[in-house]
Amino acid sequence: MTDIYPGMPLDEMPLDLMKDARKRELEDAYESAIERGHPYAGSFVQIDIDSMSRMTSVLSELRAGNAHAHGGFWVLSDNSRVSMDESEATVLLSDAVACRLDIDQHYFSSREYLLEADTVDKVMALVFDF
Repeated sequence: MTDIYPGMPLDEMPLDLMKDARKRELEDAYESAIERGHPYAGSFVQIDIDSMSRMTSVLSELRAGNAHAHGGFWVLSDNSRVSMDESEATVLLSDAVACRLDIDQHYFSSREYLLEADTVDKVMALVFDF
């Protein structure tokens, strides 16, 4: 059952209501994946829009030869500082940006799939694997 339409099992809903419910589930899963972040060193790196902006800026500076663009460390989601050299910072930030892009791509392709789904089975088959 879903709490969006209390008492009505998801697989018994009319197609349009089911698509709405699944879209909400998709959006919740997407937001959770972003809030969770990218795993690193037993913690996580934030990948929200502000963090992504900072990461891409630092990556640009590192790639342009500014060896101290990251200050010699990066702050993780739990507010711990992890010391790293330029190479380590480049790998971490590149991986985190790629992680966020993968999450975004999965969200957009899943949303498109839901829009085009024309049967209950297709709607129910969608897996939110973030």
